[in-house]
Amino acid sequence: METQEKSSKTENKEKSKINTEYIKKLFEQRVQVYAILSLISGWLLIFIYLYFKKTGNDYFFLSFLHELGITLAAVGFVSVIYEFLLREHLLEVIENIILKIADKTASSSNNLRNAGLIDIYDELKAKELGEKISKLAGKDIIFLHIWIPHLDILKTPILEALRNKCNIKILVLSPSSEEAIIKRSTALGGYSPEIIKNEIIRNWSILETIKQEANKTNLKGSLQCLRHDNFIGISLVGYGDTFLMGHYLDNNLASNTYQFKICDASKPLFKILDEHFQSQWNRAEERRVEVKKEEMSKNMDFCDLF
Repeated sequence: METQEKSSKTENKEKSKINTEYIKKLFEQRVQVYAILSLISGWLLIFIYLYFKKTGNDYFFLSFLHELGITLAAVGFVSVIYEFLLREHLLEVIENIILKIADKTASSSNNLRNAGLIDIYDELKAKELGEKISKLAGKDIIFLHIWIPHLDILKTPILEALRNKCNIKILVLSPSSEEAIIKRSTALGGYSPEIIKNEIIRNWSILETIKQEANKTNLKGSLQCLRHDNFIGISLVGYGDTFLMGHYLDNNLASNTYQFKICDASKPLFKILDEHFQSQWNRAEERRVEVKKEEMSKNMDFCDLF
């Protein structure tokens, strides 16, 4: 049965190929006929013009016939040269160019797909990310950031994901990691250490609120939040078999620069990012970077946010 189906498909392909070749040949023949007719018509009009001009007749339409004849003759001549001498060669040249472009494009696309990279966005869109997270059920969700911009927008989607039995791990910089904060402040340019600390503390304040609300309503998912003290070079948001990776280039926040979408857990780039997050998480868990409220009050006036 399968053999018959394959044979039938092969026959259909051959018939389709024959029909295509026939239509192509018929079209070429018609164009060639039109080219010859245009050339003949042009010369005929020119001869008519010359005949009446020679007999001394000066009809008002003669100049029109003359111009039309020259135009048709020129178009016909060029068309005949192209159709009978240049068409095949030009098509071969164009085909070779297209094949080269297709080969390079296919090779590049294959490289990207093989690595797992499927899309690039100009920035991390918090609202769209929130909509995506809120619809997940029973998935693992991770965040790796210095601080999570627009965490207030993601608060409700995170609670919704917890309601849908998602397991969420959030890894954000500790506000007491002076060395990492100073390094990132220097790299970013427009963010002083005080601003960065302020943003981190606000993040932890929102996370504490999320934790309290999750505990009150006894949500079925799990939420774990840890502080890291590393000078990270990328940001990560992961959900299911997808990662969104940002970078801290151009003296900007990772969320404000290009986001690379990596999918498929079997792809090498996905594995590298997953291992990177796990190593950062394990390191934070081992060190258990904690910040006491009393220690915070020594350096910050807004520790009540924490």
